Amino acid sequence: MQGRYERGAASMSPAQGRILIVDDNPVNQMVAARAVQSLGYTAEMAAGADQALAAVARDRFDLILMDCHMPGMDGYEASRRIRQEEGSPGRVPIIAMTADATEEDPDKCLDAGMNDYLSKPVRLASLSEALERWLPSPACAMAEDSLAASASPAPACPRPPSLPSGRPPTPPRGPLLPE
Repeated sequence: MQGRYERGAASMSPAQGRILIVDDNPVNQMVAARAVQSLGYTAEMAAGADQALAAVARDRFDLILMDCHMPGMDGYEASRRIRQEEGSPGRVPIIAMTADATEEDPDKCLDAGMNDYLSKPVRLASLSEALERWLPSPACAMAEDSLAASASPAPACPRPPSLPSGRPPTPPRGPLLPE
């Protein structure tokens, strides 16, 4: 199942946070899409690694939420292939979503070219924190757009971190539900 979920008239434009959700489970896709939308971003879904690679080749995304364990090609290999195809400038952040919670998982994600790691089930607060680490908030994106033509200074919006080659931040565990 591949599809696009957007909020009605209040939806954000793709330039303000277009997120590709890669998961083979349709329920997980819908839950993640609704969570992403509730945070003000646009979600597009891919039902597996092959669909994700095709979507990335066809379109530009601001961030990818990648399930690590899928039938056929897993999220680790899909991330490696995405990194092989893109150049260093403009690398799209890839955040792993996995039900595994071992000490080695964050390192395995980094080794595959992913930028961050969320344990499933993902809490809405953890997802929000991860998106804020890697994307400007929709409010910052709108403010930057409106100030681009003016002489006013740009707002102080956070930029994606430059993580050392160590482990990414390990978020708390819990369900992908509002708190």
